[in-house]
Amino acid sequence: GPSGSSGPAGDPGLSGPSGPDGDTGPSGISGPTGPTGPLGRVGPTGSTGTSGANGTSGTQGPTGATGGDGLSGPTGPSGITGAAVTRLPGAVLSVWVGDCAPVALVGEDTAGHGVVAVAHAGWKGALDGVLQRTVLAMRAPRVDAVLGPCIHGCCNEFGADLLAQFVARFGPQVAATTTWGAPSLHLPAVVGAALAEVGVAVRDESSCTRCSTSWFSHRRGDAGRHVMCVRMMVTA
Repeated sequence: GPSGSSGPAGDPGLSGPSGPDGDTGPSGISGPTGPTGPLGRVGPTGSTGTSGANGTSGTQGPTGATGGDGLSGPTGPSGITGAAVTRLPGAVLSVWVGDCAPVALVGEDTAGHGVVAVAHAGWKGALDGVLQRTVLAMRAPRVDAVLGPCIHGCCNEFGADLLAQFVARFGPQVAATTTWGAPSLHLPAVVGAALAEVGVAVRDESSCTRCSTSWFSHRRGDAGRHVMCVRMMVTA
């Protein structure tokens, strides 16, 4: 798809596909090579992997992912901001993050055709239903999801009023306390609760981006971003 404009890493005022925390939205890359970084097998139809601090640098504008069913554009499937879906064999989708939650999804429709997706779930996107709408756009009876590195409740200090909205929406398990004693949001619990609403179990492969120097963190002041990828495998 057409490439978006590049912006400075960590710009706190970004909105829409870029996300509220300076992260960038999903990129659609056609062809089997995709972005640099390891790819690990997930499920029968896709593979996923995360490239850490040694694999990428800087940030990138959103790119539209074009799928076999015509889904395209930087807003992702069915006008969803922060997500991309494809059925195109060999295609790679990726999401660039630095604290927000990267989610890779793999599914298969009733005709046996594979479909893959990525979603950028920052606090705003998660509250707005980006994960649920991405799953529905995949139109697959079964979807498997993998959560990559993101900020955890130990570091994700959150205002009380906004935190109360998340608790009311997803349940008390999303509320936490930082290591310094402030109210916080546990983003992995939000992802799990959101996907459970549409019958999808998530494999949590996350570690806290702010705690771990293996990953980039906007909250820690890092300029770089890491990328999570999912590839639509080509089968004989």
